[in-house]
Amino acid sequence: MRDSLTDQEFRGWNSEDDSGEMGGIGDDLETIWRPPMKDTSRTNADAWHYRRLASLDPGLKTRLRRLGFHPEPPFSVNHPFGEILDAVGPDLLHQISKCFHDYMLDWIWKATVSHWQDKFNENQLKQELDSRFALMPSFAGLKSFPEGIFTQSHHGTVHELKEQMRVILGALAGLCPVEALSAAREYLHIHRLAHYNCHTDESLQWLDSAIETFFKQLRAPGGIFVRKNIVTPDYEPPRLHYLFHYVRAVIMKGALPSFSTDRTEIWHKGPKSLYSDSGKHHWMPFVLKGMTVAEAFHNKISYFQTQRSGEDGENTAVNGDPNGDPDSSDESSEDDDINNPPADVNSLENIWRQNGDATSNTVDDVGDINGQTIMETTQSMIPKHTYIWPKPRGYRRKRALEAETEYKLLGLNTSLERFFSQSNDFYDPNALLWIPYSIQMTYPTWLETEVGMETVNNNGQRFPEEHVFEEERHLKVERRRINTNKVRHEIVFVKAPDRVPRGTIHAMSFRRVAQVLLLFKYRPSGALLEESTLAYVNWFETKRTADKHTGLYLVSRTTRCAVIDIADIERPVHLIPKYGSAVGETYRVKQQLDAVLNGLNKHDNLADGEPKYRMTEQVMRHYKEFWLNTWIDHHLYKTVF
Repeated sequence: MRDSLTDQEFRGWNSEDDSGEMGGIGDDLETIWRPPMKDTSRTNADAWHYRRLASLDPGLKTRLRRLGFHPEPPFSVNHPFGEILDAVGPDLLHQISKCFHDYMLDWIWKATVSHWQDKFNENQLKQELDSRFALMPSFAGLKSFPEGIFTQSHHGTVHELKEQMRVILGALAGLCPVEALSAAREYLHIHRLAHYNCHTDESLQWLDSAIETFFKQLRAPGGIFVRKNIVTPDYEPPRLHYLFHYVRAVIMKGALPSFSTDRTEIWHKGPKSLYSDSGKHHWMPFVLKGMTVAEAFHNKISYFQTQRSGEDGENTAVNGDPNGDPDSSDESSEDDDINNPPADVNSLENIWRQNGDATSNTVDDVGDINGQTIMETTQSMIPKHTYIWPKPRGYRRKRALEAETEYKLLGLNTSLERFFSQSNDFYDPNALLWIPYSIQMTYPTWLETEVGMETVNNNGQRFPEEHVFEEERHLKVERRRINTNKVRHEIVFVKAPDRVPRGTIHAMSFRRVAQVLLLFKYRPSGALLEESTLAYVNWFETKRTADKHTGLYLVSRTTRCAVIDIADIERPVHLIPKYGSAVGETYRVKQQLDAVLNGLNKHDNLADGEPKYRMTEQVMRHYKEFWLNTWIDHHLYKTVF
């Protein structure tokens, strides 16, 4: 009973009211239910004993009844191998994910409003933050908020809350007090570490440390949350209190994602929809009939699959899927079919399952890697990074000087000469460049640290890996489209293993950030000369080590461009503009860029079938400094943070 109340409520019972009837309740409870020894926990036998003592005092029993307490034992006494912690969690969906909106975002916003209260009102601050979300550059799989987050007319879903968590630190930088930013960062650490699918002792120590640090910052007597009366020094709501039991839950039960209700809640959507369609009158027969029809349809599909697989003693694909999954038919996605790769990618995955390690390879059309068949090439190697180029009809063919003029890429021809001179290769300026609009890249989402090597974080400490079993490595891959069109010019990591770092070595010391301006194949006219797959990029400079409050690296655009080998691209990344601390400035920039975008997308300025310009390109041109968003996905969090 004591644990179910906040300390503030419990202390309030120690003071007498006008009648004096409720006075001393807190003291009575502490006297009766205090454990026999300070450092021991109450057992079930103790609970029975204390209930008996309470039943002998009619006055205390009456007062407890009025407060909603019951002397009867709870239902859990009939479940000797369960406890209250098993009844309420662990549940990542309703605890760490939903609590971001219910608690963390509310605390951050109150701290921000209080910080600026002498200069700006709350509506001006909301307008500023909404503008920052509206100008957020796009990224594959990232939900956009074109009107911001405060203007939403519907209740935010957990999916939308998780999308906000991916970019919230970059949006708040400069607007939110640094103390609140640090607490938000620790909360995001908890969220990421709690979603690990496999833990080590070290990763559990990091999780435990993040939880402890978060509550210290939240409840620090001199901290902003207590100082501004947002929380009390002993504030600990039940859902957040359960975070202290996460490490114990992992040790006893396994990785937490397996126990989160976001994996089971989807099953209630069908009955819930049928319930709404029933008009809520005589709904039970309607729901049962609908579920029966759905189950019968599913069984029928399974029957067809079984029949087909039994014809020749082999499992025949359904809808072209080698695994026989009827739900895996191709569907177009919003971002150039990123989530539905062509058949050659699936064939590569099958090869990865049968072979060992290898270096990067370029896939040109179906079944061909650098002129060799896939099976012949991969007998001794597995590609860690694969770059899939379009078929011949998907190219524009131009010479270097023509491409430089038409696409306004000043210095392209000079950079090509420099690239080939460094490798002592012949460069033919009259050779054709085969230029696609985009290519598809596949890269592993497990790290070398997770199979034996070590990396360090920005403090020189080893970062906890998420252990990956050897047989799982072929499954943990990501596919992304690298675009070079007016919709988006992709931002990427470029590997720089030979780079000489300046100052303290950190996760960005041997990486560079670049924007891909042009992708192309250089095909010299000589029959004996090999084709080169290249990219023309604009370099960004990493300004310093990661910011201590947000964990984000600051990068700035330079005027330097270069031609690089496509195999040096490590993965796409996401940049967030450094909006600064001038409240109202982002809103003015948004109005300016909206006017520019409307002018570019006028009907008279677009050819038939030509795609419209997007806000992302305008934002990337306007700002010069950006935060490297290491919270954008699980892989980048482990790679760079």
